This record gives sequence, C-alpha cells and structure tokens, in this order.
Amino acid sequence: MVTELDPLQQDILLYLGAAVLAASNFVAAAGLDYRQWGLIATVPYLFATLISFFLRRSRSTASFRNSVRRALTLAVFLLAVLLPLTLLVVQRAQAIPGVHAQAEVAVIERCGDRVANNQNCYLSNPTTAGFGVNSASRLLDSKAFVPYLPAMAIFGLPNAAAIPTPLRDARVWMATFSLVVVVAAISISRLSREARWRIFQIALVLPTGALPMVTGGDDLPVISLLLLSAILLHRKRWLPSGIAMGAAVAMKLTAWPVAVLFLLAMLRERQGLRSYASGIGAVALPVLTAGALVNPKAFLTNELLFPLGLTSIKSPAQSPLLGQEIFNLFPSYHLLVDAILVGAGALAMLLIYRRLKPRTLDAVLALAAAGFLVATLLAPATRFGYLIYPANLALWAAIFHPGRSAAKPVADFKPDQDLQALEAARAD
Repeated sequence: MVTELDPLQQDILLYLGAAVLAASNFVAAAGLDYRQWGLIATVPYLFATLISFFLRRSRSTASFRNSVRRALTLAVFLLAVLLPLTLLVVQRAQAIPGVHAQAEVAVIERCGDRVANNQNCYLSNPTTAGFGVNSASRLLDSKAFVPYLPAMAIFGLPNAAAIPTPLRDARVWMATFSLVVVVAAISISRLSREARWRIFQIALVLPTGALPMVTGGDDLPVISLLLLSAILLHRKRWLPSGIAMGAAVAMKLTAWPVAVLFLLAMLRERQGLRSYASGIGAVALPVLTAGALVNPKAFLTNELLFPLGLTSIKSPAQSPLLGQEIFNLFPSYHLLVDAILVGAGALAMLLIYRRLKPRTLDAVLALAAAGFLVATLLAPATRFGYLIYPANLALWAAIFHPGRSAAKPVADFKPDQDLQALEAARAD
C-alpha cells in the first residue's frame, strides 16, 4: 500500500515543481511577460520549497507548522503573484518597450470600451486575433476577434472610465474578482482548514493560478465561479449554485461542460434540479440573448467560427496537441475535422458518463476533469494553459471525496453528515 504524502511533503513537491516551471518560463518562454514572471517567481517558490523541507525536518509542534505553512502561502502569493502583476501593469501603463500581457487583456478591454459606448462588443468583420500587449493604448486590438461570452465584458468596462491608467488594466479586475470569489467560496465551504488552504494554493498561488493571473487572467474568474458553484452544490444551496454557474457560462464556453455534468448528476433531485437550472437561466439567458441578438452573425463569427478555426484569421490558441496537429493535417477539410473532433469528444464523454453514472459530487468533478483533459487534447484551437481547468477540478474531486464508504449521491447530499465523514476521513 502506498502511503499518502503528508501536507508538508505535498508542499515540498508542489513548490519545487512550481520553481522548475517558473525557471523554465524565464529561460525558454517566447513572451517577455512570461519570462518576467518566471524571473520573479522562481525565487519565492524555491524559498518556499526550502522552508517547507526544513520545517518538516524540525521538531516543532503541529500548530506552529500549520501557522508557518499559511504564512508561507500568503508570502508566496504576494511575491510570485501580486508583485509581478503590479510590475507588468505599471510597465504597460508607462508604455515601456516589450510585451506586458497576453492578447486577451486588450481584447477584453476593447469589448468593454465598445459596450461602455453603447456599441456591440462583437465586430462584424474583425481582422486580427490580438497581439501581445505593449501599452495601454485604447487603439490596441481594436479590430480583433472577441472569443468570450458577453459577461466577460464587465472586466473591460473600467478601461473606459476616467481612472488612473494602471487601474484600467483588465487584469486588475479579473484578479480582484477571482481572489474575492475564491476566498468567499472556501470561507462558506465548511471544509477542513487544510482543504481550504490547498484550494487557495492551487487556484491562486502555484503556477496554475499565478501565471495566468499575471499575464492574462480570463480563465480565473470562470474557475473561481465553478468552485463557488461546486461548494454551494455540496451544501445543497441549489439556487445560489446555479446563479454562480450561470455567471460562469455567461463568461466563457469552458464553463459549459461542467454545467451540463452538474445538471445530469442532479436528475434524481427534482426540486434541486429545478432550482439549479433556474439559477443558471436567470443569469445566463438574459446576458447571452442580449449579446447574440444585437448582431447574430457577428456573435456567431466571434464565438463559434473563430474558436473552431473556421475563419481566415487563426486563433492564437496554438499548442502542438493532438487536435491541433490533426486539424493542421487537413487544411482543406477544417469543417469536417472540427465536426469529427467535437463529435468524438462528446461521444467519448457520453459513453463514459453512461458507463460510470457519477452520482457523487467528487465523481462528477473527476469526470469533468477527465473531460477537460480530453477536450484540451482534441480541440482544434487549444493551448497548454487550458490544463488549469482539469488541474483544479481534479483537486476539488479529491477534496470532496470523503472516502469510498462515505460518498453519497448528489441527490442525497446531507451537508452536515458529509462534512463529518470528510473530517473523519481527513483525520485518518
């Protein structure tokens, strides 16, 4: 039997892996923003690795160890996330030569600019896919595709306001939103203190959260809302859970598979299903309808054709994964290849779902993690960064799994009993 690693051993491995990844970005990343993050973040991650190593070897009390671990987590968040984020935001505001953010930052800001001026977020004839951000100019990426759903525009609205230039940066608001939602979610979770800190660490402190928050950030608000929805679902707060999920699915298509899986898992809980679905619909339907009806063709072009690689301008989401390679092998049959890849992924997930029929929250999250991994590998326009979704979902699945004997169907969740079983399993 393989002995489970204790929390400090996990910290050592996680921080060491983070340091290696940060150093790799500093040495080999193509973008200046990635390299700068790697340069700054490597040292805090290495420092955290060493502190965790010596702390485990010490004879200090469990209480002291836990206090140091939490302080270390916050210190790393400050040094590996907030410090490089502030530096890159200020460099961009001062138009210092170089790339200071990923293209999605300016694209979201241009969407916000148009909405603030009573214009459609989505251009009828976009001509670019966005470029690396080197200044705070409101002309940057003004002709780019917007592959985000309408609710994402909220993070671009401050750019149209008369506020200091650094505060107009969409990353500031996406990072703030993500931090607030994650902290709120774990605060109401009733999970063990260890589980809450681990969720915070993976979501925001390690490279799974730190790198995208510093350089882009558009996936973190979605992930934070998925976390909030999962925690509320675990507590049988069906309607608020649906509202959180509705906000996520109104921001980005990446939230939709999780929403569908949650709905399927709740089919036996009629009252809960109605409340959950009502929450999703109350938020998502008005937002998506408003965004689509202004100009249906522009909406379709930006939200479907562009992400599927069916426009003359290609998405910047280009990583050498299986789906991307297959897509590029058949340049004359992109529509057919898209249909096959999407169909194969959907069919695989349906077969797995029907075979496993997950009824517990941890099983649903595990299936969602597997689904995201498959989708990332098979998508015609994909990037390694999307792997933060399965990483977070897999962690949540492990945390919500109280032990085989204690797992309960979603429809039969009894929060107090579930939490007692979870705490007992953690103590063992």
